[in-house]
Amino acid sequence: MAGKEAEFIAEYNAFLLQNGRGDYNVTTVLFDDQYVLLYYCLPIGYAQLYPEQYYVRGACALYDAIGRTITTVNACHAQLTESKRPKTYLFIRTNGGDNASLTYTKKMIWEMLERQQQKCGWEIFFVGCDVQTALAAAPTHKGINGAEDSQDDDYFDILRRLLERRNFSKEE
Repeated sequence: MAGKEAEFIAEYNAFLLQNGRGDYNVTTVLFDDQYVLLYYCLPIGYAQLYPEQYYVRGACALYDAIGRTITTVNACHAQLTESKRPKTYLFIRTNGGDNASLTYTKKMIWEMLERQQQKCGWEIFFVGCDVQTALAAAPTHKGINGAEDSQDDDYFDILRRLLERRNFSKEE
């Protein structure tokens, strides 16, 4: 993903702008071998990304990032009554497999994803390089609502297609 930072920032901000007419909160995480929580349960209109926030570094601790993000979003939801908990879409953009996680394993993550989907109604989407290989290694595909490899495609065009397949609308 190195060298495409400006393109990603522009696409991310355009996606938020196009989908920002609603009562949506955004949690945005930047991760590699480190985990940076950029936005935590922030109203969508305030979650714009800036060049100084988004950068590409080294190794990928994908499982740790997913595990921490699930835990973080669950903490946000725990502060709300069940009737006030929002519909949750987890979008994971990755450039490949995990090679640096220390806390979470592949098995733990697939179990967490399946639990969030089944018990909490989360919709989970993977977009990135070699996603199909990662999914093939999953014990099941339960809990994964969409996945697509995105070599040079616009990440957010792919995301829009995945959401359209799920009949996502701004009125939800």
